[in-house]
Amino acid sequence: MEKQAIATISPEHFWHWSGKVYSTEGIAQALLVWQNHFDGHVNGVLWLAYLGSQHCVLGKQHFQALDAVLNETFAQDVGPIRELRINTNKNDANYAKYLQAELSAEQRQQKALVDLGLHIKLAPESFAGDMLEDTFAYLHWHTEHYVPDDLKKAAYSHISSMIKLLNRSV
Repeated sequence: MEKQAIATISPEHFWHWSGKVYSTEGIAQALLVWQNHFDGHVNGVLWLAYLGSQHCVLGKQHFQALDAVLNETFAQDVGPIRELRINTNKNDANYAKYLQAELSAEQRQQKALVDLGLHIKLAPESFAGDMLEDTFAYLHWHTEHYVPDDLKKAAYSHISSMIKLLNRSV
């Protein structure tokens, strides 16, 4: 039996990697559609894509814990700041401050994901699977648990598009 090592992940590396991927053509738009139309969390998708890019495996058994952290940090930190920014005119002198505060909240949310302590495993050397397998599984899990029935078909279609984009950038 092959022994699996626990991955060591830096919140700073995850943050910088996320910025690079997010700025890739088409990714930001796809992630924002996921967020705004399907109640998804951008950082949840980025986290799982990051883990895959690092040859790490989270596993379906941790999706509920992952979502609990995402939902809690959104409700207590990201969401209220985002709402303030959205309701502020872009010409308002405070808009840039609110945008920066929202980015800082997103970074804190990412740190909470890293700190979650789910004993993320390095994939065994024999692993030849898809790097985005966990990401794909999580997006489907999220759709089954959070997306209304009348939007599920659109969500599954969007998942396919996002995975194609992520595969090009990861």
